[in-house]
Order: sequence, then structure tokens, then C-alpha cells
Amino acid sequence: CAVRMPAPRLRLWFAAIDRTPEARWRAFEGGGRGMLVATPHYGAFLPGIVALAHRASAGGRQVLVFYDPPGRHDGNAVFDAIHGKLWPTADSGVRIVHNTRAGIGEVLRALRQGALVVIMPDVFERVEDTFLVPFHGGLRNVVLGTATLARKSGAVIVPMVAQPLPDGFDFELRAGPAIDAGALRAPARPAEPPSALYADYAATPQLFEAIGTLMGGDL
Repeated sequence: CAVRMPAPRLRLWFAAIDRTPEARWRAFEGGGRGMLVATPHYGAFLPGIVALAHRASAGGRQVLVFYDPPGRHDGNAVFDAIHGKLWPTADSGVRIVHNTRAGIGEVLRALRQGALVVIMPDVFERVEDTFLVPFHGGLRNVVLGTATLARKSGAVIVPMVAQPLPDGFDFELRAGPAIDAGALRAPARPAEPPSALYADYAATPQLFEAIGTLMGGDL
């Protein structure tokens, strides 16, 4: 339905259903530091990403939305189509970057320059590449890529959910405390830099715990 809407109407619709309180946008300011906003495929995630991208880019910030190319996941073509409607030119302030070797390099460069990058951390291709982390009273397979990007770029991770509201398609964004993956230290050796694997794994359960808290009991 959204893909078929004319661009002006689509912009108005996304704006009309966003009920995020004004004070809550401060969680995404970042103070000039790169930021990975990690949001799962939950609730109103697509309108939530659009709302965040619009708000951040309107303030002059570089915004990238990072996900697998449609050739790997056919359903992602709809995201490319919506981006083409809302931000049709190269200078529109919001870029789609696909999860390829070149795309990862582009994301790292942008984060080092203070960009905001939206990533969906609940996606993986092969279970062999995942680690188990606690989530909603059980265990979930996840990859460590969000934490790896944060550690290598010096960015912080901000957990986010787009919580559906009772009225129609309305939603509000909810953000958790920022996670600094590069600052984590192994408890037994707090003075030593952590190994890359330790730092990435230590940050990932924090991220999913925060996501679970933001979701509450709503699965």
C-alpha cells in the first residue's frame, strides 16, 4: 500500500502516525559521535525508521539505513522503493546501504564521521555465524555485527523500538541507554583492552536486554 502512494501523500501519512514525544528525540542526538540505532523487526519498525531518518536528516545529520540487498532477501525491495519515493536524490540526506563488503566499508567511514546508521540486529543468514544471548526469558541466536561495527568505528549503539499504539497505525519511538562497545572490559582484567570477540559479545546481550525491556511483555 505504501509503495503505491504518491510521494507527498506518503510523507504526510508517515508524519501523521508518528506520536513520539518531542523530548524523546534527544536520545538520538549523539553529540557528534557516530551512532548505530539498532531496531528489530518488531511493531511499526518501517514507519519508525522513516520517522527517525526524516528527523535526523532534517537536522543536517548524515543518515544511512543498512540492510541486506534485495537479491539476498526479496522482501527488502519494498524498502528500496519507499526510499526512492521519500528521498529521491543523492543529496536528500538519507542513503540506503546494502550489507555487502563495500557497504560495510561505507558504513564504517560514515560512522567515523558522526553519521547515524540504522541497523536491524535480529537478522542472520546462517545459524553457524550466531551466538546465543538471553532474550525474553529464553535464548536467541544473533550475530555480533552491530557491536563489531560500533567497536571498529568508535560509535555508540542506541537500542530502539517503534512501539505500536492502540489508535490505528500510530506508533511512538522508544530508545534505551547508549551502549559503548569499545569501553567494555573483561571483569578479570579490567586494565587490559578486551579482545575483539569479548567486546562484541559483551555488548550484544546488553543490546537485546534493552530491546526486550523496551518491548515489555509485548511479543
